Amino acid sequence: MKVKLSDRQNQALAILAIATAAIGFGLFGVDFDLQTPAAANPDTVLAFAARLAGILGALVYYSAVLWSAAKLLIREDKITGRELILGPMVAMGGEMASLTLIFLVEVFA
Repeated sequence: MKVKLSDRQNQALAILAIATAAIGFGLFGVDFDLQTPAAANPDTVLAFAARLAGILGALVYYSAVLWSAAKLLIREDKITGRELILGPMVAMGGEMASLTLIFLVEVFA
């Protein structure tokens, strides 16, 4: 059975591919140190909490990208640009912001 995707569905698939590559590189392609802070230094505790929040945020937002893209891919009726933007594109923005938080903490910590 051959399935023809609409342009919007192809765009949702492209957003999903970018989000997958970003989380793959952001979480698994770079060596960052996520160790529980041994000392009660507020700076190390804050850096640990920010890294952990970035990791959890990236995973949550990636799940949102996956879910919203899947909803668009299974649809058979017309998909609007608004649905594409407010669905997978916004979730991918959140994922990118979470990954940025991880890297900023690595730079400044």
